[in-house]
Amino acid sequence: MFHPWRSLRTLTHVVVVWARPHPAAPAATDGATVIWLDPRMTQAERRCALTHELVLLAAATGMRPSEWRGLTADRIDLQARTILVDRQATDTGRGTAPLKTAASRRTITVGAQTAEVLTRLVAGADHEGRLFHTDGTPWTRDRLSKVWTVCRRRLPWMGPGGWHQLRHHHANVLLSSGASVVAVARRLGHKDATETLATYAHVMPSDDGALAELTDGLVR
Repeated sequence: MFHPWRSLRTLTHVVVVWARPHPAAPAATDGATVIWLDPRMTQAERRCALTHELVLLAAATGMRPSEWRGLTADRIDLQARTILVDRQATDTGRGTAPLKTAASRRTITVGAQTAEVLTRLVAGADHEGRLFHTDGTPWTRDRLSKVWTVCRRRLPWMGPGGWHQLRHHHANVLLSSGASVVAVARRLGHKDATETLATYAHVMPSDDGALAELTDGLVR
Protein backbone atom coordinates (compact mmCIF):
# COMPACT_ATOMS: atom_id res chain seq x y z
CA MET A 1 0.00 0.00 0.00
CA PHE A 2 1.16 3.50 -0.79
CA HIS A 3 2.55 5.37 2.26
CA PRO A 4 2.21 9.10 1.52
CA TRP A 5 4.18 10.29 4.56
CA ARG A 6 7.24 8.25 3.58
CA SER A 7 7.07 9.65 0.07
CA LEU A 8 6.67 13.22 1.31
CA ARG A 9 9.98 12.98 3.14
CA THR A 10 11.74 12.77 -0.22
CA LEU A 11 9.88 15.77 -1.65
CA THR A 12 11.69 18.62 0.04
CA HIS A 13 9.89 21.22 -2.08
CA VAL A 14 6.47 20.22 -0.69
CA VAL A 15 5.16 22.03 2.39
CA VAL A 16 2.40 20.58 4.61
CA VAL A 17 0.32 23.24 6.36
CA TRP A 18 -1.68 22.00 9.35
CA ALA A 19 -4.76 24.16 8.95
CA ARG A 20 -8.24 23.58 7.56
CA PRO A 21 -8.20 25.16 4.07
CA HIS A 22 -11.96 25.71 3.85
CA PRO A 23 -15.02 25.02 6.04
CA ALA A 24 -16.26 22.47 3.50
CA ALA A 25 -12.88 20.90 2.72
CA PRO A 26 -10.64 19.16 5.28
CA ALA A 27 -7.77 18.97 2.80
CA ALA A 28 -6.54 20.77 -0.31
CA THR A 29 -3.49 21.41 -2.47
CA ASP A 30 -2.31 24.12 -4.82
CA GLY A 31 -1.23 21.37 -7.22
CA ALA A 32 2.44 22.19 -6.89
CA THR A 33 4.15 22.73 -3.53
CA VAL A 34 1.58 23.17 -0.73
CA ILE A 35 -0.77 20.70 0.97
CA TRP A 36 -3.27 21.88 3.59
CA LEU A 37 -4.57 19.30 6.09
CA ASP A 38 -7.06 19.74 8.91
CA PRO A 39 -5.17 18.78 12.13
CA ARG A 40 -8.34 17.11 13.42
CA MET A 41 -8.25 14.45 10.69
CA THR A 42 -7.56 10.84 11.66
CA GLN A 43 -4.60 8.95 10.21
CA ALA A 44 -6.89 7.11 7.80
CA GLU A 45 -8.46 10.38 6.66
CA ARG A 46 -5.06 11.99 6.10
CA ARG A 47 -3.91 9.01 4.05
CA CYS A 48 -7.04 9.09 1.90
CA ALA A 49 -6.64 12.83 1.32
CA LEU A 50 -3.14 12.33 -0.06
CA THR A 51 -3.79 9.21 -2.15
CA HIS A 52 -7.14 10.01 -3.73
CA GLU A 53 -5.43 11.23 -6.90
CA LEU A 54 -4.38 7.64 -7.65
CA VAL A 55 -8.04 6.65 -7.74
CA LEU A 56 -8.80 9.71 -9.86
CA LEU A 57 -6.32 8.58 -12.50
CA ALA A 58 -7.96 5.17 -12.84
CA ALA A 59 -11.44 6.71 -13.01
CA ALA A 60 -10.35 9.37 -15.50
CA THR A 61 -8.70 6.97 -17.96
CA GLY A 62 -10.74 3.75 -17.76
CA MET A 63 -7.56 1.70 -17.71
CA ARG A 64 -7.60 -1.85 -16.40
CA PRO A 65 -6.00 -2.21 -12.95
CA SER A 66 -3.14 -4.28 -14.38
CA GLU A 67 -2.54 -1.56 -16.98
CA TRP A 68 -2.24 1.35 -14.55
CA ARG A 69 -0.21 -0.78 -12.12
CA GLY A 70 2.27 -1.31 -14.93
CA LEU A 71 2.55 2.36 -15.88
CA THR A 72 6.03 3.85 -15.97
CA ALA A 73 7.13 7.43 -16.43
CA ASP A 74 8.42 6.81 -19.96
CA ARG A 75 4.87 5.97 -21.09
CA ILE A 76 3.61 9.40 -20.07
CA ASP A 77 3.85 12.41 -22.38
CA LEU A 78 3.03 15.35 -20.13
CA GLN A 79 3.27 17.93 -22.90
CA ALA A 80 0.85 16.08 -25.18
CA ARG A 81 -1.18 14.89 -22.16
CA THR A 82 -1.21 11.28 -23.33
CA ILE A 83 -0.65 7.84 -21.83
CA LEU A 84 0.72 4.99 -23.92
CA VAL A 85 -0.80 1.66 -22.89
CA ASP A 86 1.34 -1.08 -24.43
CA ARG A 87 1.84 -3.54 -21.55
CA GLN A 88 0.48 -4.53 -18.17
CA ALA A 89 1.91 -5.47 -14.80
CA THR A 90 2.14 -9.09 -13.71
CA ASP A 91 0.23 -10.22 -10.62
CA THR A 92 3.35 -9.73 -8.50
CA GLY A 93 4.09 -6.34 -10.06
CA ARG A 94 7.67 -7.39 -10.81
CA GLY A 95 7.96 -7.16 -14.55
CA THR A 96 5.38 -6.70 -17.28
CA ALA A 97 3.32 -8.92 -19.55
CA PRO A 98 1.59 -8.54 -22.93
CA LEU A 99 -1.78 -6.84 -22.96
CA LYS A 100 -5.08 -8.72 -22.93
CA THR A 101 -5.60 -8.30 -26.69
CA ALA A 102 -4.02 -6.46 -29.60
CA ALA A 103 -6.83 -3.88 -29.35
CA SER A 104 -5.76 -3.11 -25.80
CA ARG A 105 -2.72 -1.25 -27.12
CA ARG A 106 -3.77 2.37 -27.30
CA THR A 107 -2.93 5.97 -26.50
CA ILE A 108 -5.22 7.71 -24.02
CA THR A 109 -5.56 11.48 -24.04
CA VAL A 110 -6.34 13.11 -20.69
CA GLY A 111 -7.55 16.52 -19.60
CA ALA A 112 -5.63 19.25 -17.82
CA GLN A 113 -6.61 18.20 -14.29
CA THR A 114 -5.66 14.57 -14.90
CA ALA A 115 -2.36 15.76 -16.41
CA GLU A 116 -1.63 17.53 -13.12
CA VAL A 117 -2.15 14.25 -11.29
CA LEU A 118 0.20 12.52 -13.74
CA THR A 119 2.83 15.21 -13.21
CA ARG A 120 2.91 14.46 -9.48
CA LEU A 121 2.95 10.70 -10.04
CA VAL A 122 5.83 10.96 -12.52
CA ALA A 123 7.76 13.08 -10.02
CA GLY A 124 7.32 10.33 -7.42
CA ALA A 125 8.22 7.41 -9.70
CA ASP A 126 10.65 4.80 -8.33
CA HIS A 127 14.08 3.88 -9.73
CA GLU A 128 12.45 1.76 -12.44
CA GLY A 129 10.01 4.47 -13.39
CA ARG A 130 6.95 2.82 -11.82
CA LEU A 131 4.24 5.28 -10.85
CA PHE A 132 2.58 2.95 -8.34
CA HIS A 133 4.87 1.55 -5.69
CA THR A 134 5.69 1.62 -1.98
CA ASP A 135 9.25 2.84 -1.49
CA GLY A 136 10.29 1.03 -4.68
CA THR A 137 8.25 -2.13 -4.03
CA PRO A 138 5.65 -2.69 -6.78
CA TRP A 139 1.98 -3.12 -5.94
CA THR A 140 0.72 -6.69 -6.27
CA ARG A 141 -2.74 -7.73 -7.42
CA ASP A 142 -3.34 -9.58 -4.15
CA ARG A 143 -2.43 -6.57 -2.01
CA LEU A 144 -4.72 -4.26 -3.97
CA SER A 145 -7.57 -6.75 -3.61
CA LYS A 146 -7.11 -6.71 0.16
CA VAL A 147 -7.07 -2.91 0.21
CA TRP A 148 -10.40 -2.83 -1.64
CA THR A 149 -11.88 -5.28 0.87
CA VAL A 150 -10.76 -3.12 3.78
CA CYS A 151 -12.25 -0.02 2.15
CA ARG A 152 -15.58 -1.78 1.64
CA ARG A 153 -15.88 -2.37 5.35
CA ARG A 154 -15.94 1.38 5.84
CA LEU A 155 -17.74 2.24 2.59
CA PRO A 156 -20.16 -0.61 1.75
CA TRP A 157 -21.53 1.29 -1.28
CA MET A 158 -18.24 0.65 -3.11
CA GLY A 159 -19.52 -2.77 -4.15
CA PRO A 160 -17.75 -6.10 -4.72
CA GLY A 161 -16.24 -5.43 -8.14
CA GLY A 162 -12.78 -4.43 -6.97
CA TRP A 163 -10.63 -1.81 -8.69
CA HIS A 164 -12.25 -2.69 -12.02
CA GLN A 165 -15.26 -0.68 -10.80
CA LEU A 166 -13.34 2.48 -11.66
CA ARG A 167 -13.10 1.33 -15.28
CA HIS A 168 -16.86 0.70 -15.34
CA HIS A 169 -17.46 4.12 -13.82
CA HIS A 170 -15.39 5.74 -16.57
CA ALA A 171 -17.36 3.98 -19.32
CA ASN A 172 -20.71 4.69 -17.67
CA VAL A 173 -19.98 8.43 -17.42
CA LEU A 174 -18.91 8.68 -21.07
CA LEU A 175 -21.77 6.65 -22.54
CA SER A 176 -24.50 8.14 -20.37
CA SER A 177 -23.28 11.56 -21.55
CA GLY A 178 -23.80 10.56 -25.18
CA ALA A 179 -20.22 9.78 -26.21
CA SER A 180 -19.70 7.69 -29.35
CA VAL A 181 -19.70 3.96 -28.66
CA VAL A 182 -16.87 3.50 -31.13
CA ALA A 183 -14.75 6.17 -29.42
CA VAL A 184 -15.40 4.71 -25.98
CA ALA A 185 -14.52 1.21 -27.23
CA ARG A 186 -11.16 2.48 -28.48
CA ARG A 187 -10.48 4.33 -25.23
CA LEU A 188 -11.22 1.20 -23.18
CA GLY A 189 -9.16 -1.03 -25.46
CA HIS A 190 -12.11 -3.18 -26.50
CA LYS A 191 -11.85 -5.30 -29.63
CA ASP A 192 -14.83 -3.51 -31.18
CA ALA A 193 -17.96 -1.55 -30.30
CA THR A 194 -19.97 -4.78 -29.99
CA GLU A 195 -18.10 -5.66 -26.80
CA THR A 196 -18.77 -2.20 -25.40
CA LEU A 197 -22.48 -2.37 -26.26
CA ALA A 198 -22.84 -5.82 -24.70
CA THR A 199 -21.43 -4.50 -21.43
CA TYR A 200 -22.81 -0.96 -21.19
CA ALA A 201 -25.93 -0.67 -23.39
CA HIS A 202 -28.10 -0.29 -20.28
CA VAL A 203 -26.50 3.06 -19.36
CA MET A 204 -26.85 4.68 -22.78
CA PRO A 205 -29.56 7.33 -23.12
CA SER A 206 -32.55 6.61 -25.29
CA ASP A 207 -32.51 8.40 -28.66
CA ASP A 208 -36.18 7.83 -29.42
CA GLY A 209 -37.10 11.49 -28.92
CA ALA A 210 -34.29 12.75 -31.14
CA LEU A 211 -35.11 10.20 -33.85
CA ALA A 212 -38.75 11.23 -33.81
CA GLU A 213 -37.80 14.87 -34.34
CA LEU A 214 -35.45 13.99 -37.20
CA THR A 215 -38.02 11.92 -39.06
CA ASP A 216 -41.09 14.04 -38.36
CA GLY A 217 -42.61 15.24 -41.60
CA LEU A 218 -40.65 12.89 -43.89
CA VAL A 219 -43.87 11.17 -44.91
CA ARG A 220 -46.61 13.49 -46.17
